[in-house]
Amino acid sequence: PEDAVGFDDVTFSKVLSTLHSTALDPETKLEVLRWISHWVFCRALQMREFLAAFSEAAHRANLFVLLFFRIVDMHHEKLFRVRFDNPQEIEELQHRLGIAAFFPFIQPERSNFKFDFQYNDHRLMASSLLQLAFREQINNLRYVSFVDPHSRTDPLLSGVPRSWEDPAKLPSTGILRASYFCAPELRCFAQRKLAFERFGFWKLLVQEKGVSWWTGLAEIPPDVQVFMEWVVRNYQNCDDPFRALMRRSGQSVVNLVSFQDGLRDIGFDLFDHDEGRTQALFRFFDDDGQGAISELEWQVVGQLHQEMMVSLEEFV
Repeated sequence: PEDAVGFDDVTFSKVLSTLHSTALDPETKLEVLRWISHWVFCRALQMREFLAAFSEAAHRANLFVLLFFRIVDMHHEKLFRVRFDNPQEIEELQHRLGIAAFFPFIQPERSNFKFDFQYNDHRLMASSLLQLAFREQINNLRYVSFVDPHSRTDPLLSGVPRSWEDPAKLPSTGILRASYFCAPELRCFAQRKLAFERFGFWKLLVQEKGVSWWTGLAEIPPDVQVFMEWVVRNYQNCDDPFRALMRRSGQSVVNLVSFQDGLRDIGFDLFDHDEGRTQALFRFFDDDGQGAISELEWQVVGQLHQEMMVSLEEFV
């Protein structure tokens, strides 16, 4: 229902505390939650905290399926999706729920996709992702490959056929793999909303600014995590390093040379003797591949900081 609301904070805190403190085995806990599931709704962040209450992957999966359709802010699904470090877990959950139900329509960034064209819903989701890529920037699709029914791999060096936007023109068999990246400036939020409502049958009641844009720690290279840990130790505001880099560049964006010099200016010297690592760090932030980091692209630093803080709270 459009007027559904998640647990209030006090009630949720009591439920979560009981889950953690009770001596009941996980199966019994799940059974109790199943008894009350039709009475409750939860928010995306609450779903994530529920998942943290179970250590075994099988129990987390059963909890997830139990409460998935009770989530009231599905546009924030990435908050709990990043809780699954193993891509196989995501694939199995999509199989159980349906790939169109559990699909990252609003935040496909840094997701890895596998579409099996023998299934109609996989073809629909593949065409939906391709429609988005052609409207935002086709280079957002990376690491693309297609394996035909004879197990021959086609790296699609000439690009994904434009005709594949139409699910009726997709091959009837074969497996398409791809990853998706997108700079904030290139988002076509209207297209994302259209797919979210048309294929996921969810209702989106917020605008782009109302979405909690998120990045998980498992989605980033190790050197980016090293940099993030340094930023968190040395800055209270994650935007301050970028402002320092902009002062070095003298522009509103930061190119590679200014980035390298600026890192030295702010005291980050961990990669000083390996220029390749600094360049790789720059490429991570330069999501659109235009050779400069914008303030919007730098927002991923704030997203990662949020993820680190939430993960720390879960650990404690």
